[in-house]
Amino acid sequence: MKVLIVEDESGAARRLQKMILNILPEAEIAGTCDSVAGAVKWLKENTPPQLIFMDIQLADGLSFDIFSRVQVNAPVIFTTAYDEYALRAFKVNSIDYLLKPIDSNELQQAIHKFKSTAESENHDSGIHGITELMLSRKEVYRTRFLVSKGHKWIPISVHEVAWFISEEKHVSIVMKNGQKHLLDSTLEQLEEQLNPEQFIRANRKFIVCDSAVASIENGFNGKLHVNLSPASEEQMTVSRDKAGEFRKWLAR
Repeated sequence: MKVLIVEDESGAARRLQKMILNILPEAEIAGTCDSVAGAVKWLKENTPPQLIFMDIQLADGLSFDIFSRVQVNAPVIFTTAYDEYALRAFKVNSIDYLLKPIDSNELQQAIHKFKSTAESENHDSGIHGITELMLSRKEVYRTRFLVSKGHKWIPISVHEVAWFISEEKHVSIVMKNGQKHLLDSTLEQLEEQLNPEQFIRANRKFIVCDSAVASIENGFNGKLHVNLSPASEEQMTVSRDKAGEFRKWLAR
């Protein structure tokens, strides 16, 4: 079985390779790449491996960029030092998601999950069947947030959220009861994690929930002015280019 490792830390790549071969002696490390560009080049020039281990944060970007630049015809086990990308990982060919430092038992479980998935497919469908299974899974969206309040951490259900706003390099979550909390995320990350049936990126500063839109008004030059509930101190405006999409989303 051919395995590709995408990891920008040479020491981590060597340790992972050793751990894989200890658990899966029949594996062949077909290649190692240390960047998004390197992985794209390798996948374009070689036959697909049976399994890919992929670090998320690489020197030249996030490994998710690989999927937009080349077709990845193999299941992936993601490895990362951060857990904020878990939901995004499961939107692509993800078998599992391992936090660094990688625990050998968790790695063994991930490989077992891969082998079980492969064995559940018809023998003649091979790796393509696994990939189709991964890509056909229901989208997984974020359902809860954890915010800091004094010495406590408070869980907030996504159903309690009215909108998110970016102000002075910080993102805040505004709840339907009017409470406001700082959130350790970017709007770009939230846009990937939230259900687009419920939330939309209205502009560069706002992501809004459909239930928080009280009314919309036509503005100058085709723009929309959106009145929110609870009310926002800053007027939320939708550009002319996005006005049609916003109205369609709201009326769906």
